[in-house]
Amino acid sequence: ITICDTEKNKNRKYGVLAEIPFNSNRKRMSLIIKDFDTSVITVLTKGADMVMFPLLSGSTSKQERATVQTHLDDFACEGLRTLIMAKREVSEKEFEDWQREIVKISKMEIDEDRKDKLLDSHYKKIETGLTLVGGSAIEDKLQQDVPDTISNLMKAGIRIWVLTGDKQETAIEIGKMCKLIQTGANCEILSSDTQSQFVKKLQALEDKYQVGTTAIFTVVIDGPTLVWALDEQYATSFFSVCLRSRSCI
Repeated sequence: ITICDTEKNKNRKYGVLAEIPFNSNRKRMSLIIKDFDTSVITVLTKGADMVMFPLLSGSTSKQERATVQTHLDDFACEGLRTLIMAKREVSEKEFEDWQREIVKISKMEIDEDRKDKLLDSHYKKIETGLTLVGGSAIEDKLQQDVPDTISNLMKAGIRIWVLTGDKQETAIEIGKMCKLIQTGANCEILSSDTQSQFVKKLQALEDKYQVGTTAIFTVVIDGPTLVWALDEQYATSFFSVCLRSRSCI
């Protein structure tokens, strides 16, 4: 990689030593690069705020975190997709030891699921103690005719469920843009911080929207809460409520 340093009017060359891929569990990806001029090795990581903030070191103040989080939440409420960027310099020995272990795990004769879990666990070792660089927000425009198509499907009585990796605020705004959340519909958020809170919300929705209800509403639930919702103790009630809704996110 060659980058032009406009202040010094000089090209700086970097080599990519490793790429840590994105997946739906990690919700982040990293590049490990080496500056050929200084021999400094840097880990560059980008990902969802919910996974990136816990990886930051103490060098990032609470004020900095709060400011960036506020900006990201504002962007998400506009339907923009957000990311956090962070970095950390590592010694050559730390990188080589880390890479050696990656090669070792990759050669293990074990099932792929277990190998992937071991790799994810080891990837994280070099992605911790990061320094916050900043956040970004981009607009991912809807394809032509998407809102009308979804609206027509829902008019035909088809329930639509959407699984997305977006922040909840972004998902809700995009849901409105594409008419997944219909005008005048109630947006019922099941996402909860605790299991007991989820149970209370679920019971409240069961009481509010009885079987045969004509009320129009959309259910919104995040990943951690979905784990509770799919537990056999609550799954029947959860799906019963969702089947009374017009859409789920």
